[in-house]
Amino acid sequence: MATVNGDSEYRLQFPLKRSRVAVNFFSQKATLEGHVLVASPHLDDQQFFQTVVLLLQHDEDGAYGVVLNRPMRETVQGLMTKLGVENCRDSRQVLLGGPISGAVMALHSAPDCSERCLPGGFHISAQKMNLVQLASNELGFLQFFVGHAGWEPGQLEEELRVGMWHVLDFDPRALEEVAPEDLWSLALREVGRQALEVLNIRHRPDDPSWN
Repeated sequence: MATVNGDSEYRLQFPLKRSRVAVNFFSQKATLEGHVLVASPHLDDQQFFQTVVLLLQHDEDGAYGVVLNRPMRETVQGLMTKLGVENCRDSRQVLLGGPISGAVMALHSAPDCSERCLPGGFHISAQKMNLVQLASNELGFLQFFVGHAGWEPGQLEEELRVGMWHVLDFDPRALEEVAPEDLWSLALREVGRQALEVLNIRHRPDDPSWN
């Protein structure tokens, strides 16, 4: 589990890193697909308050993604039972992917069950056959989601422009090593640390009057 007991320990243990793509996003028209959005502390929309969102698609048609830090009471076993699968014993929590209802999705590392590949070698699946196979076997990294978040064309770009979101690279260790309730605060701290690094500020004094 990642902790915040000192910067050196924090840097070693927290896997999300500031995205180089995001630095020149507006000048290069780069896609942020496969990257993570970290909600600004000033974003007070209750649907996205203190959320961390993985973007699964980002192009001229808009964007959609899944929230990484909203666990549900539902387990994978319960979800599979609702899909008619009785032999699943997976007790991991399902995540609420966002306010838009839709098909169950899985983010995973099993190419044999892949319906779409993200940058970094991660895969998305939504077909029942693939979901059942993923839930029934030990296939490496796996996370199930119900629902998703979506943006109309140009909407996310505007939200980024006004500072509603920060961008980090995605690493699945963020889901495996960090508790959901800690993910946003640690991600935001990483955003701040890397911003200071970009500005070549090696130490921020506790007393602002020292600046």
